[in-house]
Amino acid sequence: MRYVELQAELPAIDQRVKSLQQERSALTFQMSGYERRIDSAPGLETTPTQRMRDAALTRTQYETMLAKQQAAKLDRRMEKSNKDIAFKVIEPAQLPLAPYSPQRRQTVLMALLAGLTLGVAAVFLVEHMDSAFARGKNHPGGAAVARVFRRAW
Repeated sequence: MRYVELQAELPAIDQRVKSLQQERSALTFQMSGYERRIDSAPGLETTPTQRMRDAALTRTQYETMLAKQQAAKLDRRMEKSNKDIAFKVIEPAQLPLAPYSPQRRQTVLMALLAGLTLGVAAVFLVEHMDSAFARGKNHPGGAAVARVFRRAW
């Protein structure tokens, strides 16, 4: 009896197993679809940032080209306005009558005069600072007496 009952339940259980296997395969197919969508999500996220970056680059290039175009228009306007202006030479250039060069005689004379002046000033300065002879008021006898010592220089 028990055997007959189990025999009767067997086709229903087989049918249930088949339906569960089909449901399992449908769920695995659906899960693989979800996994593909999850894997593509970072790509979808980078696409707007890439587009924004491209838009900023394009905007920068546009502004650069617009500035160049405006500069070119301004240059064309300046050329048109400068065509009316004409320069005239009032007096042509001429060569000098005497050659221009340093005046050697005057330079040598000035160097000689400067050397002589510096020499006299140096002698005066050395003599003024020299105390080899004491003044008469420093000596009790009143006469200028040479000091007895040797200079280091």
